[in-house]
Amino acid sequence: MKALQARLIPTLTILYITTGALDRQELNMSLWILWIGALGALEQEWYAPRIQRVISALGMSKWTDLKIVLECFVWNAKLEDTACWRLCDLVGISKG
Repeated sequence: MKALQARLIPTLTILYITTGALDRQELNMSLWILWIGALGALEQEWYAPRIQRVISALGMSKWTDLKIVLECFVWNAKLEDTACWRLCDLVGISKG
């Protein structure tokens, strides 16, 4: 997992810089990539500002909106656990 994280961080950093140049589909995929990465990470704090930037660009503020995007890719309700709700809190997504 650490090797994968080490390879993804430079790419995700570039993504963070170029968010304004992405179309909606690319933003949705970026959100999914970041969300799944954050769920598997020991330190979600690194992912939080990047996720916030994407959800801001998409105009999201609620879990129901975010979940629709996640379900367009690979998502399982079993991922909606403590780590998921902590991440919601970190990025300012309302669970209601």
